[in-house]
Amino acid sequence: VNDIEILEKSVIQANPLIRARKEMNVTEMRLFILGLQDIEPHIKDENFHDVDFHETVIPYSQLQNLFGGSWYGNITNLKKQVKNAYNNTIELSYDDGGFGYRHIYRKMDYRPQEGLIIQFDDEMKPYILDILNQSYTKYKVKAFFALSSAYAWRILESLLEKQGYFKKGKKEVYLSLSIEELRFRLNVPDGLYEGKMCNFRSRVLDLPIKEINEKTDYQVWYEPQKTGRKVTGFTFWMKMKKKECVEKLEKEQTETLPEATSPDVAGLSEEQEQLAYRLMNREISKKRAMKLVQKYSYEQVENNLKYCVERRDKYNDLAATIITAIKNDWAGTAKKDKKEAEEKMREKNLDRRQANDFFHGTELLKIGKGKVEEEKEEKKELTELTDIDIEMIKLHGEKAGFFRQRMEKLGLTIEDVKAGKRKK
Repeated sequence: VNDIEILEKSVIQANPLIRARKEMNVTEMRLFILGLQDIEPHIKDENFHDVDFHETVIPYSQLQNLFGGSWYGNITNLKKQVKNAYNNTIELSYDDGGFGYRHIYRKMDYRPQEGLIIQFDDEMKPYILDILNQSYTKYKVKAFFALSSAYAWRILESLLEKQGYFKKGKKEVYLSLSIEELRFRLNVPDGLYEGKMCNFRSRVLDLPIKEINEKTDYQVWYEPQKTGRKVTGFTFWMKMKKKECVEKLEKEQTETLPEATSPDVAGLSEEQEQLAYRLMNREISKKRAMKLVQKYSYEQVENNLKYCVERRDKYNDLAATIITAIKNDWAGTAKKDKKEAEEKMREKNLDRRQANDFFHGTELLKIGKGKVEEEKEEKKELTELTDIDIEMIKLHGEKAGFFRQRMEKLGLTIEDVKAGKRKK
């Protein structure tokens, strides 16, 4: 079996196993899925199913292609990964408040000539093999192999439990979980992000959901559920991106589901729907989000959402602020105010430049006036030589200094002075 055929295979789990807590990272979850690929569970009243767990072999070449060289690059690393996977358990939560644990694997062997050999523990039969008359979830291996986040994996797996709604003609499915139920299902370590809802949403919900939306055929978003101002749970929504994806749903999904009550989004463009989902992820109800994208222009909703998110640290209730901002177009007002402020600044700078120009012009006038005055003074000084000037020039000649300068300004030479001339 080649890699493409493996990715196109479907795996089945009883829904109690979907809801159980699996303490696995992404690599361990991939191994778990690959171990399920050859199992034929008893889901119909037919004899074509496995009675016991057989060995599933993942050849060396498939390990190489499906996991990449860094995963099995040396025997020490491979041994560590397989050991961690083998030690995994599932934790079950019972309605009466009880709990239980099950070991997953009977054995995991690696033989260079064959590959990785996986066999499940018999304790897993009620969740993998003997599923007749139980609700179950079925999906293709490739739906998950593109995901690198364990949280994304568990969110999508939980929502796929409800995919039977799609066959009923519903465009969306939803799942509501309390904070405690969500932490249990997603295997969020005790103490991690407790009391830090912004970090919980960013790391456990927002980033994983972004990966689901980018890498799979599904679109996922969520709405926080509050008691007063405290977030006590979340409702997750999922739709298929394309119509043909709905048509490819497996017919074996047998769970009987109650009617879904999700509001219809008919009439919205794809662009509007995406914008509405973004509003929902900011604690705005689906009904309100749909009304906002229908009533106001795309640009007004988009710009005000961005405006508020950039300033979210200033607001106690971000959802209410976003709604108010969209209705009153805070972003547009801020843009207008900014434009007016820039215009005022330009006018102020122009006034400043004009004042500077006036000042410099005045200074130039003063300088020019000063030069004129100097020239006038010079002209005043250019009177004819006096007797003393003549005597000093005759006596000292070239060394007459000040008297010689007066002589030269009058355009005279020493010979002119000796000849009796006093001015030109």
